[in-house]
Amino acid sequence: NVKPDNPVFTKAPPTTAPPVEAKATGPVTVPGVIDFNVGGCKPEYPRASLRNEETGTVALSVLIGADGSVADVKIDKSSGFRGL
Repeated sequence: NVKPDNPVFTKAPPTTAPPVEAKATGPVTVPGVIDFNVGGCKPEYPRASLRNEETGTVALSVLIGADGSVADVKIDKSSGFRGL
């Protein structure tokens, strides 16, 4: 068993990968989470709805622009009460 004292490794010349082209993709759907404990995030409950004991859940779709701002909001499912 003869072991080489100091094996020599040769480096291959670096290869350059072709540039990757960015492909446009469609909208991405991400479940939204709102922390109502953060200032400015808690909507004011309508007084008439409080008096009438109206409750419900509203589902929204929010379009966020590339700069992070809200570009559009749509109601997907209403609570059934106009005030809410």
